Amino acid sequence: MAHHDDDSTATADDRVQTARLPVADMNCPWNSRRIATFLRRLDGVVETAAESRSGTVIVKYDTAHTSEAAINAAVERQSSGRSHESTPRRTGGCGCQCPGGMR
Repeated sequence: MAHHDDDSTATADDRVQTARLPVADMNCPWNSRRIATFLRRLDGVVETAAESRSGTVIVKYDTAHTSEAAINAAVERQSSGRSHESTPRRTGGCGCQCPGGMR
């Protein structure tokens, strides 16, 4: 009998993988929330946790619906679509144009 790789017998828990991805310019809590919210909206993403201090996001995803490469590509597209220019008048904040720097 030949063996076939068939995900139809795998349970949802068996298909969930975890990836830790670097995120460019994620240097404040507001940016972390923004990227985590963005990723949670992607098909197949089960859970996210963004860490602004390390500049990484941890993503749990269902391999039947997405892949680490697809999530990483989405993160890169999202990161490149935002401008984070430093402004010297903001001190003590993250230095980017996000609402978090306007305290």
